[in-house]
Amino acid sequence: DDNSALTVDLTNSDVYRHDRLVLQKDTLHIIRSIFLWRGTAYQRIALQNHGDRLASFDLTLLFDNDFADLFEVRGERRARRGIGASRLLGPSDVVLEYNGLDGKTRVTALHFDPRPTRLAVNSAIYHFELAPGHVTSLFVAVSCNKPVMQKPVPFFRGLLAHRREMRRSSAGAASIETSNNIFNEVLCQAMADLNMLTTETPQGRYPYAGIPWYSTTFGRDGLITAMQMLWVDPRVAQGVLRRLAFFQAKTVDPRADAEPGKILHEMRGGEMAALREVPFAQYYGSVDSTPLFVLLAGLYVERTGDEATLAEL
Repeated sequence: DDNSALTVDLTNSDVYRHDRLVLQKDTLHIIRSIFLWRGTAYQRIALQNHGDRLASFDLTLLFDNDFADLFEVRGERRARRGIGASRLLGPSDVVLEYNGLDGKTRVTALHFDPRPTRLAVNSAIYHFELAPGHVTSLFVAVSCNKPVMQKPVPFFRGLLAHRREMRRSSAGAASIETSNNIFNEVLCQAMADLNMLTTETPQGRYPYAGIPWYSTTFGRDGLITAMQMLWVDPRVAQGVLRRLAFFQAKTVDPRADAEPGKILHEMRGGEMAALREVPFAQYYGSVDSTPLFVLLAGLYVERTGDEATLAEL
């Protein structure tokens, strides 16, 4: 209900070997549980044999990373790219690296538990001999731009910490209960969705607009969301105002449509933005972000009486 984890139930299709049925469909129940926490994607794959005989099979996980910039994903063509490489760190760890043209190294590390039967730089193979009724699990953690030797916390400990953090971050917001149970469910889902999209930044919590394209700081989106949430949780507005004030334009830059005092429209942290192949590292070409910022600042103080934050802004 709180969007802290994704659970997917699967089963196998008919598996043939040399034209002979060796694993009938729906024999294996596969449960994938996935959550994201502190720059790492955690996944548990649980398997249960519902057949009446031993199930002998290989489970293969394929993986890779082209480290494409988000603008490349959108269709931009680049004359040159950085250099990627993959290497094994040991019997249960793989590192995918990319040395960008901007001088930055970007890293994806995969950690498997237990160690796979066979591990390569783009695949992990597990061989299972699963007795009738038996259950087994394997765990995969995929971390981004972390020290490669740093092992993620175990799956269940991470999930518990993640849910506690989510509860703490939403504590203090107004809760609404009506006489209509369906409407109550809608409200709860809406709050859970907003909480999932709200991201911790150095200046405070900021509502991002969604994966994949809008998972970044957008001025207008953040300002309007904060304005609409003032009556529920004015702390969102405080984070939005502080972050946008921190990145307020201070110089004239025609390429970024920047002028002193303008409020950010959009910002990007990828390789192409860093190299100015696209103008969106910090982009100010918005007609409404600046007046919306002033409007939100006034409404926020009206709602909270927090004149200290206003003086800071």
